[in-house]
Amino acid sequence: MKNFTKMKRSDFEKKLFERFDPMYGNHKLPMTQTCMCWGLDHGQGWYNLIWELSEKIEKEIKKNKDLEIFRVSQVKEKFGTLRFYYDGNWDDDIESLIDTAERKSEQICEVCGKDTGKSNLRGAGWIYNRCDECYEKLRRKKERKNEN
Repeated sequence: MKNFTKMKRSDFEKKLFERFDPMYGNHKLPMTQTCMCWGLDHGQGWYNLIWELSEKIEKEIKKNKDLEIFRVSQVKEKFGTLRFYYDGNWDDDIESLIDTAERKSEQICEVCGKDTGKSNLRGAGWIYNRCDECYEKLRRKKERKNEN
């Protein structure tokens, strides 16, 4: 699988939306109908996870024509983990794939995509999902900001 974590958000979204249309077709709708109009709302580190999840969902849809109405309605970070919202038709297999990806996101740095094999959740108030290296960069950046 290609590593997407270095791509600009706009480039990744274009590739994802084209490859997995109509699953991500809601991105064309206005904000009164979907949150996908704003695109993906998480860091680059999860791009590979989203692509892999989309491939797995696509396989499930191909096995069951009743699922062709499945649409992604929002993809974002919340409390340091992935949230993948959807509507239309789905089954227990698709729900299980999404649950697994959301749980796995806790161990994948949202910035660089490193799979640490452990929870990366840190912070008080705002929860960050960062590996040790990315969290240290964030900490130093905040220190420099507070010095000024």
